[in-house]
Amino acid sequence: MPDFLTELLAALGVALRADVNALEVVLLVAAGLCVNRGWLGARPWCGALENAGRRLARRPRLAVLGMISLAVVARLALLPLVPLPHSGGSDEFSHLLLGDTLAHGRLTNPSHPMWMHFESRHILQQPTYNSMYFPGQGAFLALGKTLFGHPWAGVLASTALLCGAITWMLQGWFSPGWALAGGLLAILRIGLVSYWANSFWGGSVPALGGALVLGAYPRLRQGPRLAHAVLLGAGLALMAASRPFEGLAFALPVAVALGAWALSRGGPGWRATAGRLVLPVVLILGLTGTAMAVYFRAVTGSPMVLPYQVNQRTYGWPMTLVWQDPPRVEHRHKELRDYYNWELTEHESLKSPRAAAVALMYKGVLLWSFYLGPALSAPLLLAFGSLGGRRMRLVLLAGVATLAATLLEQSSYPHYVSPATCVAFALIINAMQQLAQKDERQHQLACAVFAIVVVAVAFRLAAKPIGAPLRGPQLQMSWCCSDYRPNDRWPFEQRLRAAEHRHLVIVRYAPEVKLHAEWVYNEADIDGSKIVWARDMGEAANRELIRYYPDRQVWLGEPDRQPPAVHGNVGTDGTFPGFPR
Repeated sequence: MPDFLTELLAALGVALRADVNALEVVLLVAAGLCVNRGWLGARPWCGALENAGRRLARRPRLAVLGMISLAVVARLALLPLVPLPHSGGSDEFSHLLLGDTLAHGRLTNPSHPMWMHFESRHILQQPTYNSMYFPGQGAFLALGKTLFGHPWAGVLASTALLCGAITWMLQGWFSPGWALAGGLLAILRIGLVSYWANSFWGGSVPALGGALVLGAYPRLRQGPRLAHAVLLGAGLALMAASRPFEGLAFALPVAVALGAWALSRGGPGWRATAGRLVLPVVLILGLTGTAMAVYFRAVTGSPMVLPYQVNQRTYGWPMTLVWQDPPRVEHRHKELRDYYNWELTEHESLKSPRAAAVALMYKGVLLWSFYLGPALSAPLLLAFGSLGGRRMRLVLLAGVATLAATLLEQSSYPHYVSPATCVAFALIINAMQQLAQKDERQHQLACAVFAIVVVAVAFRLAAKPIGAPLRGPQLQMSWCCSDYRPNDRWPFEQRLRAAEHRHLVIVRYAPEVKLHAEWVYNEADIDGSKIVWARDMGEAANRELIRYYPDRQVWLGEPDRQPPAVHGNVGTDGTFPGFPR
């Protein structure tokens, strides 16, 4: 068997073994058999949903608000099964740091006098202390923390707005009933158990921007209105503040299509276009660019230098674009050097054509598993001929452009493609509509696909309480991500927060471990926080750090022990049980 085919089968095996994908395949086979044998009856059994959509046809705004409200209420109702997430990964800690900084009313934080103890992945310590990421996700986390006392409220808000925006976008392209179905699919697929809704990684913010842009397009074609131009500008601003590279790729086809229409004979004329479309969008983007320049200047010292760039120059990562040569840097800490070497190995391996092809294949399979899975792939395959129809060309082109931009990057996480999330739902609803219009059996199959998604979500929620095994702990799979994140630090953090005193945890990693579960992340106000997490830098440096925090209980954290441990409450001499003198 050729190597490529072997790799393809292995990649498909990874996807089909993960979570509930195998269940979806079984349910699809059963649904196809029932439809073929006529066991579902003569009338479409999903008529109640369709009738509800028709009743909402005269009230599209109510439908959008209903999807936003339903996303919030449904996710809050699931808190006993899917509790509030805790931070567990480098990206999450970085976004949370930015959210905490903004919630304190600051754009950034001054470098700490002991900053060398606090260096970590995706965090700047110089020239200021902050996240390396763009501020979009952090702004929503700050909003949630400020208004509701917890940053996850910002995640919930952005995800609920995304579900409403997808409904609104679909109303511009399809009938209200099908738009409502798409909004419900968005809630089921993204709003309840996906990692976008149950972590701090992000995804919903740029996806919200993409939905606003694609939803504004058909409405502007009907005649430029200020409200739609503002929503278009807001969508572009959200993508610029969260995923600018992929957002630009998504927006370019839409911008070209709008420009070509505006300049055509059937367009509204240059005066109407300039006053009702171009000017509002330019003003919004101008304000966004100014605000981001002010933010960049506060963090890096220059409005033209991104925190992302400073992080790359300082630590060498992220090594995002394959063709770029990563900088060669020296690291103070072995753990950061090991992480750099791991990223470098991944980066260099992709320069091999075979390795790059295999990586692209796995990336495609994982993106398919997150956005579609077996159930939602079925209508796309059955209505494949309609995907390239004239009505869907721009939608498809925007998705292809975003995917092409993402394929140039080293990582394969689904939130990289998030600006084009609305494209996936538009193509799915288009395919289901085409099936429903053909004949009664295909109509029933489209309804069955919707029911399979509902069953898959229900099983995913019930799996843990009933003890059903779920395989595939890959963060980018479709349903898994409500409770899979590194959480070794979390139990110790909870115990220390519940204790009476304030604490300093000096983290010591095993020298033989090459890639660590990172524990050294702190809040925006390090000195004011209940727990300070610091790197072991040897007895003398540790003693200096302990003297800096004379009122804290000092602990040794060992993430690489089996099991991980926090122990050794010590005094001011900087020594620990087993510490080399």
